[in-house]
Amino acid sequence: MKVKRLFLLLLSAILAAALLLCACAKPEGDSPETTVSQTGAATDTGSEPVETEDMNYVAELPENLNYGGRTISFLVEGQSFAADEFDAPNLNGEIVNDAVYERNMAVEDRLGVKLNFTVASASDVYDVGNKIETCVNSGDTSFNITTMPGYTHTRYVLAGCYYNLLNIDNLNLEKYYWTQGFNEIMSNGEKQYVASGMYSLSMFRNMYITLYNKDLFEANSLEDLYDIALNGQWTITKQGEMVRNIYQDLNGNGQKDPFDSYGFVSGALTSTDPYWVSFGMRFLTPVDGIYVHEINTEKLIDCVEKIQELLFRNEGVYSVGSTGSEDGAYSTNIIRIFSENRAAMCTTMIYQIENFLTPRGFEGDYGIAPMPKYDEAQENYYTHIQDQLSVMSVVSTVSEEDLPMMGAVMELISAMSYRYVYNAYYNTALSYKYLQNQESVVMLDLIYRSIRIEGTFIYSSKYAMLGKMRTVVSSGRNTMASAYKAFQKVWENGTKELNEGLDKLGH
Repeated sequence: MKVKRLFLLLLSAILAAALLLCACAKPEGDSPETTVSQTGAATDTGSEPVETEDMNYVAELPENLNYGGRTISFLVEGQSFAADEFDAPNLNGEIVNDAVYERNMAVEDRLGVKLNFTVASASDVYDVGNKIETCVNSGDTSFNITTMPGYTHTRYVLAGCYYNLLNIDNLNLEKYYWTQGFNEIMSNGEKQYVASGMYSLSMFRNMYITLYNKDLFEANSLEDLYDIALNGQWTITKQGEMVRNIYQDLNGNGQKDPFDSYGFVSGALTSTDPYWVSFGMRFLTPVDGIYVHEINTEKLIDCVEKIQELLFRNEGVYSVGSTGSEDGAYSTNIIRIFSENRAAMCTTMIYQIENFLTPRGFEGDYGIAPMPKYDEAQENYYTHIQDQLSVMSVVSTVSEEDLPMMGAVMELISAMSYRYVYNAYYNTALSYKYLQNQESVVMLDLIYRSIRIEGTFIYSSKYAMLGKMRTVVSSGRNTMASAYKAFQKVWENGTKELNEGLDKLGH
């Protein structure tokens, strides 16, 4: 028991030190690099001083702020991976719930407010936006602050449902408890209507990773991905080479199906999204105050070729959805095959480990690695976050005199989330054995430090771009050259409409 406790403490120390380095990372050159820089010990002005306090982690609010018991009403995302980010009415002994409760109480005590949370529908991703649009159109002031899935926000921002966060007092989005990479993509000139930060457990849960079965790796004499990744050799070509000869027709029907054993299991549609990011592709970029649609078409075509070669022309690969449309449970189907020791590796998210693999009592030894690079010449790994990470906004029906209060609440929610919620989540992850070994701790840090936000995914409700790319990839035929010519103008017009819509907003 002492050895296990010492090991967990060592893991926590390694992760904390690594994430501290991550927080200090800065973008290279003039490009909007999106490595997340949001960690560190965030404290409010009412806490006891820390000897080595870094002001990047401190919520610098006026000491005398007290709003006399005012109620701040939140409408928050209800999907399972985000529903516990705010709503915790009582202590119940669950680590994350109790941390959220304590965070909320700390904010209430510090600012003299009462936080009220209404959780939106778990099945309707547009529930928050639709309710707020109705409120704004009718002048209903029931809600002050919202969170919603990132990709759903565009319509409601352009409809004037939210305030420009950069004009709100007491809100400093440059602090490290706000996701800096997200800010760099979402800040258009002097306007930014949504932000994400340390409150967003959905950001961590929706990180795409490569999950691999160490026992099957050893049985097939494969080199551990830990060494390959650290040596910069983890590419999609390497991935295909490693799994090519790993296939068993377990049910003997002469066909590749979900009941066989494979080297690699993934999906043909949504599961291809993280490759665009991991390959370093850019589609929508803010330049000089406007969004610019820029694509390296030659590389785009080659990316499609590489993905299709892996998914459709590799004996050791099974692609969920390759023989039909992926249903809503595609990611669960992927992790289910892995959990039954029938996949040496798969593409999945941290959320699937937390909510499927671990509760099912998976007894094998597994590891995690980033998504593979485009080639070895690519210097960095890049991590894609599924576009359903929760983003926070202030509703435009809030009176202007109350905006500083909303800014203070948002600021302290994110700052105090590091102190309470972030640490609790990772402690839970350790107790659930996400990190079964020291190598996985190092890999988790690498994955986290490699987060890159691509604007097209966050604005995906405005574009048909992702759907068109998925259609081309899942067809198994590389028609991207002609397909791009066909919808290039649509994408460019969409970017123009986005810029014009943002420019017209008055607040």
